Amino acid sequence: MELALIIVIAAIIAAVVIPRLGNPTGMQLKAAAKKVASDIRYAQSIAMTNRTAMWTRITFDASNNSYRIYSRGGNVKNPVTQESAFHVLLNQGGYQGIAVQNNFSTTFNYPLGNPSPDSQPDYIALAIGTAFQNISVTPFTGKVVVK
Repeated sequence: MELALIIVIAAIIAAVVIPRLGNPTGMQLKAAAKKVASDIRYAQSIAMTNRTAMWTRITFDASNNSYRIYSRGGNVKNPVTQESAFHVLLNQGGYQGIAVQNNFSTTFNYPLGNPSPDSQPDYIALAIGTAFQNISVTPFTGKVVVK
C-alpha cells in the first residue's frame, strides 16, 4: 500500500515537472527575446532621460544578424560590456542559433520615449530553427511586448 502511494506521488510529480522543463531550444529563444526586449526598453529609456540626445534609435539588420542602438549624439555605450558602441551580433555566445528574421528600426523621442510613427514594421521576429518569437513595439505608447 505504501509503495503504491509513493509510485502515485512520483507519477504526479513527473506529470507536473516534465512538461515545464520544455525544450532547451525554446527556452534559449525566449531568453534571447527577453534580452532583445530589454535592449529596446533601454533605447527608449535613453530617449526619455537624455535631453541632449533628443532621440534614440534601435536598428535590426537581418542580413548581418545584428542590432545596434545610437542617438543623435552618436553611439550609445553598452552598460553591460562597457563598449563605446551598443552593437549586438546574434548567433554567437548566448545567442548561438538565434537569427533576426526581418529588418526593423524604431526611433524613440524625448521626453516621453514614444516611437516615431514611421516605424515599420512594428515588430522584430527572432528564430531558432523553426521556432519563432516576436517582439512588438506598440505605436504611440512604445510598450514593448514579447509574443
